[in-house]
Amino acid sequence: MFLPVLGLMVMVSSTSCIEILERIALKKDGSGEYLVKMDMSQMMTMIMSFSNFGDSTASEQDVALEYSMDTMIRFADMHDSIKQLWQHPEITKNGTIWLNMDGFSPSLIYTIALPFNSIDEVNKFSMDMSTGLSAFDTPLGSDDGEANDMFLGSSEDQYAFKPGQLTRKASKNEGGMEDVAEEELEMMKMMMGDALYKVEYVLPGKVKKVNGLDYSISEDGSTVTRSFNFLELLDGKTDMGLEINYK
Repeated sequence: MFLPVLGLMVMVSSTSCIEILERIALKKDGSGEYLVKMDMSQMMTMIMSFSNFGDSTASEQDVALEYSMDTMIRFADMHDSIKQLWQHPEITKNGTIWLNMDGFSPSLIYTIALPFNSIDEVNKFSMDMSTGLSAFDTPLGSDDGEANDMFLGSSEDQYAFKPGQLTRKASKNEGGMEDVAEEELEMMKMMMGDALYKVEYVLPGKVKKVNGLDYSISEDGSTVTRSFNFLELLDGKTDMGLEINYK
């Protein structure tokens, strides 16, 4: 068991494996859609190559079929043991998780989405996602069971909206990853050292002014994009704060 796992770790460490997209598509009335998409397609070939480690008779097509799946899970249908972690179940129940895995492409995309009526629902949904992670012993969960700001930059007032303006507060993860165990930190560096975290803000009008660093505006003037190294983001070395004014 150890050898294939070690081999996979070595292969993963030499490949940029994960791209994360956080996206808000905003309408004029302040409603819209929020999603976080993790694209791990570059890992699929490696994962599939280890799937038949103990079965050399499996054909490439058999392996591809085994690793093909397209399914959606509604948060409303989740087990009560998960729902009890939510502070805002009336909002979080409207979220969905979509897993699209194609062994023939190959591709692996995992998407969390929420249709929202107000930007405050995004804040509350993000908090519940963080609280959910804190139930597990991972670097994204905190020891005291509280929501961890390292996930989605979550806070109760992370985003603010008024007509013509969308604001995201500056990150509060000042301590970075100082409290993460050394072994966990090394694993994170190996798995996600080159991971890209991209944020897109799709506005209902053309952008007039942006207060923030390292952003780009689409040709049609309605989308603001920022990109970060994921580990630097977790370590508090980058600031996600932004103010967008639009027509």
